[in-house]
This record gives sequence, structure tokens and C-alpha cells, in this order.
Amino acid sequence: MATAEASHTHLFPGAVLVIAGAGPSLVVTFRDGASAAAEIVDDGGKPALVVEAYTTSAGTVIPRKMWLVSAVETEGAGVRLKVGRSVVLE
Repeated sequence: MATAEASHTHLFPGAVLVIAGAGPSLVVTFRDGASAAAEIVDDGGKPALVVEAYTTSAGTVIPRKMWLVSAVETEGAGVRLKVGRSVVLE
């Protein structure tokens, strides 16, 4: 399973994830130490990131969301994803 380090304590349009490892399933670790399961999916021919619901270290509950990917760059042995807008998933 791949891992991803988020650039901030939560995701928002423009936030960056640095991914290490291979495969569509990953664990995202946020700057506050919280983590969430996630999966890279195909959204009509474009990559998107589905992040399962999680609770921040401050206690805020973040619902399950799909984040459209606005940019993908190779960085050494890893990949940098920049997220765009999100869609709350039921």
C-alpha cells in the first residue's frame, strides 16, 4: 500500500500530496498527525482521489470526499498530486 504526505492539516483546492509507493490504495497522513484511507480512481478518464471520512487531531469530522486531481508530477521515486475541487460522497 502506498503512503501520502499531505501539505497541510486538511485538503483544499491547491493542496499537495506527495505519494510514495505504488498502487491505487494509500494512507494519507496530514500535518496534524491524523490519517485517512484513500484510493486513486478514474473519473471519466481523469484521476481523482477518494478520501474516506476521518477526524482531525482538533476533533473536526471530515466527511468522505472525492478530490479531482488538477496536476500530477513525478518527484524522485514518488509522485506529487495537486488537488482541485471536491465532491462530498455519501
